[in-house]
Amino acid sequence: MQNEFDQRIKKLEQELLDLKTAAKYTSVKSAAFTTSTTVYTGLYQITYEESLDSIMANIFCGTSQGQWGIAYPRTPTGNVQLVEIATDHYEEGGYVTYNVPLSITSNRKVLSIARIN
Repeated sequence: MQNEFDQRIKKLEQELLDLKTAAKYTSVKSAAFTTSTTVYTGLYQITYEESLDSIMANIFCGTSQGQWGIAYPRTPTGNVQLVEIATDHYEEGGYVTYNVPLSITSNRKVLSIARIN
């Protein structure tokens, strides 16, 4: 029983080492950077150029006049990725929506960013 447990531990250690040293996705060969200044609360569709590589993207909202937004990216499908943007905040009397810059760093060129809802 002890020997079987030791083998399972060694196998887990090897899997962790393999993950740490994997080279398939550890290097982004090219990166593209796009900024849009007309982003506010809603659902956006990001369309990337076609490629055989999986989409790897970092998406975040910047600040505008002291206000900031939050980006909630969904898993890409094909050349398209949906991102929910939240830029509302509560002030006395109700909620206020404001525009913030949306920044995308990815391994594929961004062809378009469109608000769909």
